[in-house]
Amino acid sequence: MLITGERSGTAARRAGLAAVATTILLVTGCSTVVDGHPSAAPRPTDPVRTPTVTPTPDFPSSSPSAAVTPAQLNGKLMAAPAGSIPWGDNWGDTTFPTVKQFVNREYPPQNVSTVITEFKEQGLTSITHRTWIAKNGTQADVVLFAFSSDGGAEDRYEIASEAQGNNAGVVSVPFSASHEAAAYRHSTADRDGYVTAIVYSHSGPVVVEIFTYSPKKRFDAASTEAWSKAQIARI
Repeated sequence: MLITGERSGTAARRAGLAAVATTILLVTGCSTVVDGHPSAAPRPTDPVRTPTVTPTPDFPSSSPSAAVTPAQLNGKLMAAPAGSIPWGDNWGDTTFPTVKQFVNREYPPQNVSTVITEFKEQGLTSITHRTWIAKNGTQADVVLFAFSSDGGAEDRYEIASEAQGNNAGVVSVPFSASHEAAAYRHSTADRDGYVTAIVYSHSGPVVVEIFTYSPKKRFDAASTEAWSKAQIARI
């Protein structure tokens, strides 16, 4: 959704980037531009590994222009639900992914350089995330992005959420939170029986993208809503 009263030149650039996002959908046939996937490795019987806490960004996270430091950004992450366990794969073990790690995970290879350039133009300074598998089997990957300005965060929010909303394989989910937000879920489960949902929000220079994966082909609306509202309230 577009916000009226945009900064000069922002709408045109946003439209161009949104067109790129649409092209990604058409070329790759992906169900969504930023989609993610649940952890295939961790199960309740797997050993739980301690995630790394050393940031290794490929954009200068300590830049004087950074409005939020990596440590401050990580402090905004909500705690994992009681009784949940973190993902046991490499993604779950990485607390501060680089932009390349995030983009390589979420986008098709032919679009990686374009999306990285987009993040640079928006002023991305750091990324942090937290994963978990709840007692009921619903998984989550909560990703926070810090930008050097509120405008860069707004751009990311609008481009990502609008691209998701234009996806024919996704339906909008009624959702309201303490900050502007948009929520979507896949209309069908993936081949492993998970229903993916993505909630977007932003406040100041921070964007949150919350991915949930509901098992057994049933969308866990209650967990998705509760976790999303709790996380959005922290940014």
